[in-house]
Formats: sequence, C-alpha cells, structure tokens
Amino acid sequence: MAIIERSSFGSFFMQADAQTLREQPATFDLRTFAVLSEVSSVAAGEPLVFGRSSGPRGLALGQLRLEKGFQSFLQKLLRRSSNVYFLSWAWDLSGEPPSVYPGALAPASLIPLRDEESREFIGDGAVLFPARPITAGLAFRMQLWESKKGVREFGRTMKEVADAVTNSELNKLLAVLATATGAPGATVTAIAAAAAQLSGLIGNILKERGDDYADFFEGYFSASETWRRGKERHKGHASEVELVRMT
Repeated sequence: MAIIERSSFGSFFMQADAQTLREQPATFDLRTFAVLSEVSSVAAGEPLVFGRSSGPRGLALGQLRLEKGFQSFLQKLLRRSSNVYFLSWAWDLSGEPPSVYPGALAPASLIPLRDEESREFIGDGAVLFPARPITAGLAFRMQLWESKKGVREFGRTMKEVADAVTNSELNKLLAVLATATGAPGATVTAIAAAAAQLSGLIGNILKERGDDYADFFEGYFSASETWRRGKERHKGHASEVELVRMT
C-alpha cells in the first residue's frame, strides 16, 4: 500500500462513445472511471472514449529529503550516510509504454544522504515523465529504497526492473490501446489490476536484492484537471518529495 497517495485511478477522464450516447443518453454523465460500476452495460463491454489533456504534461523530481528517523542508531553514531535511490514508472492510456526512471541504460546512481538532509536536482529536476499531451490521465508510482550493495549491483537491479516493466501485463494492455481511441470498461479494470500487480513484482525484485524499502508514492493526475507548471510537496513515512509539474 502506498504511504503517500494523490487522488486515484478512478479520477481518470473518459466518456462513452457516440453510439452509446445515442442509445443510452444517461451515460452522458459518465465522465470518470470511478462511476463505471454504476453503469453495468457500459462497464462490461461498450467502448469508452478517453479524454485528452489540453496541453503537454510531465513530471520531474525536484528534491528528495530524508526525514528524521530514517537512519539506524548505528549509522548516526558512526556519522555514515545512507545510500538511497528512487525508481519510478509512469503511464497514461495513449498506448505508449510506461516511462521508467532511471531505466536500464541510465548511469547507475546512488544518493548518499543522512537524516534531515536533502538532494536538489538541477534544472527542471530528474525527469520522470517527459511532457506530452496525456490521455485519460497520468498514473505515477515512485519507490524509495536504501541500497545495501554497491553501484555495480544497483545497475543490474535497475535493468531487471526495466525488463519487468517491459514484459509486464500492464505494458501489454497499454500496447493494445495504441491502435484504438478507447477501450471497454473491462479493459480499464484489467489495466488497474495489472498496475497493482507490477508494483508488487518490482518490490519483490528489490527485496530479493537485499535492499530496504523506505517509501512508496502513488499519484494520479486526471487529464481533465487544471494543470499549471509548478511544484507540489508530499511527505511520507521516511521521506519528503518535491514533484515538479512540467508543461
């Protein structure tokens, strides 16, 4: 379960297609995924049209801060820094594959930090989802971990995570959307389930490597919500993150 949460998958923007609207006028008010279960005929198999954002939208990490209590007593006593890292994956319903950070080919990077220290990322920050018009909404997940091994092992782990995303059921379902303007409600439900499954799979990969789990951020940004370039902060159990909304 996410420690930091922003909105939900149910907030994503959609509507029934033109034929369904003609045959079932009541579906005109069907604007978000959250109400799919209330219109059973649409939810089961009728096509849904996903709304698009009015302009490009992207996300970056501007700052990462460790909260007091992140480090163990021994680490503090010896004045050691913790080697932490974050990874994220973000996607919309355009049919594009998830955007993964740092990805398989990115330079391996561990961040040495102590309790109540911050790391600033220059420019717009570490780009987690490059700005582009989004379909239905932007789903975003980021995990924070403390590494117990070296940089070389970290690089191997990131490749394994990237491969897991590429081969995931979520990626397969999103690819189906690439040739369509929408999908039946059953597909939307399957995408939500596949996204949750992928989160668990990635967590298991990292635990098997011996790293310590710290925080998990889960955020949803509907294509219909107001989007302005700026920053928003979210505080979890062990960290605080500053997200940068890009246009």
